[in-house]
Amino acid sequence: DSVDDMHLPFPVHVTTSGEFIISGGDPFGCINVVQIDIGTGQIVGDAKLQGHSAQVTCITSADKASFGADIFLTGGADCLLIMWRMQDVHQSKIKMGKKYPKVLKKPERIFYGHKTSISSCAIDRNLGVVLSCSKSDGLMHSIENRDLLHRFKCSDIVKSGTSHLFFKHCSLSHLGYMIFCFEREKKEFDETPVSVIQVRSINGYFVKQITLSVEVVRMQIV
Repeated sequence: DSVDDMHLPFPVHVTTSGEFIISGGDPFGCINVVQIDIGTGQIVGDAKLQGHSAQVTCITSADKASFGADIFLTGGADCLLIMWRMQDVHQSKIKMGKKYPKVLKKPERIFYGHKTSISSCAIDRNLGVVLSCSKSDGLMHSIENRDLLHRFKCSDIVKSGTSHLFFKHCSLSHLGYMIFCFEREKKEFDETPVSVIQVRSINGYFVKQITLSVEVVRMQIV
């Protein structure tokens, strides 16, 4: 195992509907799902999902309106990107005054292609794609047929004189753009942080790039 695998994150994510809290971090890949009653804020159900064979390292979700149900993605140290579907809260069973979410425990889709732990992922139903990145690669897959549409190698696409960069974050814009954040590898004696933000069209064409002297902790398109 690499040193990075010893310091994997413990991701926690709230779905876009606000109805589910999803967490990873279990060394054996277990995903914990908690359902919240939006009206009261109370926990009304929970479930565990098993699809990864190693720790889940990133989680994101799609706009509920675009799928008709809560859809979320998980990326793991096992190099798998998995799409899950949660049943609508209104279809939940009612028992003794509590709601028990119907969790589809079988993955909706599994996307392959990464060779190392996945650090970030994104999904957009209108664009019909999922985006993910590991340290050296950024991958885009079709949601419908799971085909690999693009593979970006960090060493090939970063237009910068800065060396030793790696993929850290990725995101999708509904306007048809993908955004990658690269970071310089940290050394024993820390230099000034360097982050590179790059925008590409959904077809993979370069649009713009900026370099920042800060560490980007999180990246989100609003």
